[in-house]
Amino acid sequence: MLKELLLIIMIVTSLHLLPESLFAEKLVIADFDSATNLTNLRDEFGTWGPDPEYSVVGVRMAFDSDIKHGDKGSSVRVEYDIETGRDYSGYSDVTSPSEEAYNGLWVKLGKANTEGFDRLVFYIKGDETAGYPTKIKVEIRNSKYESARYLITNITDEWKKVTIPFNKKTGIKDWSRLTEFFIKFDEATCDEKVGAIYIDDLYLSDE
Repeated sequence: MLKELLLIIMIVTSLHLLPESLFAEKLVIADFDSATNLTNLRDEFGTWGPDPEYSVVGVRMAFDSDIKHGDKGSSVRVEYDIETGRDYSGYSDVTSPSEEAYNGLWVKLGKANTEGFDRLVFYIKGDETAGYPTKIKVEIRNSKYESARYLITNITDEWKKVTIPFNKKTGIKDWSRLTEFFIKFDEATCDEKVGAIYIDDLYLSDE
């Protein structure tokens, strides 16, 4: 009887030492409800772009409490412009006349414990008034400088759930140490060069 009691105590104690993520169906990274540039895990996120010489190319973000996924909080609206309109004629030293303009959104993942999860999920929606791309690129990186890139298609002005499985065939072999998540707008991918999208409810999931 004493041995059985000790065994039960040991099991209960060991369960308390296990990461909470093993018992959770999802871990929210960013729901954007705080309307600050910090995620739910107190990591940062923001916008990024190319060389500042692209004076007409820009990206900015804002929080929107009217348009969001779910009944409360807010989403982040990312407005982009990748229409350069640059004229390279007469520039013999330009090695790539078709050099792309690009920008996007980045989210730090360094404090997210991925143990117990096998996918990353987020919601996306196009801005019908401003215009929006029907497809974009996203990228995930880890601490070993491995990266996985994905093409997200069929974006509309309705909320779309995007699920990215942790697949070792995509370029990342170690999914336990993820560092950053990127959304990228570029001229080769986006069918709308100027527009806006909404992003909401970025989280890790096991289902």
